[in-house]
Formats: sequence, structure tokens, C-alpha cells
Amino acid sequence: MKNSNDSFKSISFSILLFAILSFTFSSCQKEGPMGPEGPAGEDARNNVSSFYYTIYEDEWQAFGEPGIGFGYTGSMDFPEITEDVLNYGAVLVYLYQDNSLFPLPTTFINAGDGGYMTSIWVTLQYEQVLITFQDSDGNTINPGDQEFKVVIIEGGVQIPQSLNLKDYEEVKKYFHLK
Repeated sequence: MKNSNDSFKSISFSILLFAILSFTFSSCQKEGPMGPEGPAGEDARNNVSSFYYTIYEDEWQAFGEPGIGFGYTGSMDFPEITEDVLNYGAVLVYLYQDNSLFPLPTTFINAGDGGYMTSIWVTLQYEQVLITFQDSDGNTINPGDQEFKVVIIEGGVQIPQSLNLKDYEEVKKYFHLK
């Protein structure tokens, strides 16, 4: 037979456990400033824009030393890339070659030229997109005239998980781009 002391301990333990769990779950709320409220539905698609931009051969800036991390960086100015876009939006960049758009960043093997790899990557900054070309053999040549497609998505625009951002045609169709 249980004595009253055991019942009291059991009830006290239950109350203490309930209090700890209540405190734990009530204090696990994420706090902080709310993000900007974005547009909804079709209106959101109006907050997406796309541009073609060419970096010409004489605009590329060399860095490093030949044979040791040598490459080229070019810049594209976009006043549309605001703090809001950098913090809450997205910028998609595609390289235009052979009548196709290839998503960046990318790395590919130059099989016919000794098997070295070329990497092309993007760095986003306020009002600017930087593109870097670098070959794994350390002897990167000037990329010459290169055309890019840049898609700027303002903060608050909902991007469905099913949308393949690497496929420009799919992005173009979804956001009604020209």
C-alpha cells in the first residue's frame, strides 16, 4: 500500500515536470525583428527583373601570378541590387554561350586543352555583380567578351521549391520574364 508521502512525491514530481516543460516550450519562441512583408501572388512576379549584360575583353581585371592562382574578374553594375535584395532576395546569374544560358557558378573540364578545369563564380555586392574566371592550371586566359543574363528577385517574393533556378527557361516562364 502506498503511503501519503509517496503520493505527495508523485504529485510534486508531476507538477515540477509540468512546470519545466511549460517553461521550456514557452521560452523557445524565436524572437527578433520581422522581415519585410513581401508582395503576394501575381503581384510578386512584378518584383523580378532580368537583364543582359556584356563584360568586354578589355574590362576584365587580372589577379594572381601566372601559374599560381591566376585569373580574371569582371564587374557588372546593377543599382537594382539593394540591401533588401542582398538580405532577403536573390540574384541569379547565367552565362550566355552557344545560344544557351548556363547557371553560375560552374566548373567544367577543358578536355581538348590538357584536361584542366575552368571555374566561373559569382560574388554579389551592393549594386554590383562580380564574375571570376579561373583555370586550375594557373594560366587562365582573358575570357574575352562574355554575355550574362542576370535575374534580380526582390525580397519577399515567394520562390516555390519546385522551381528549378538552374533552368533559365523555367525561371523565365514562372516570373513572366522577357
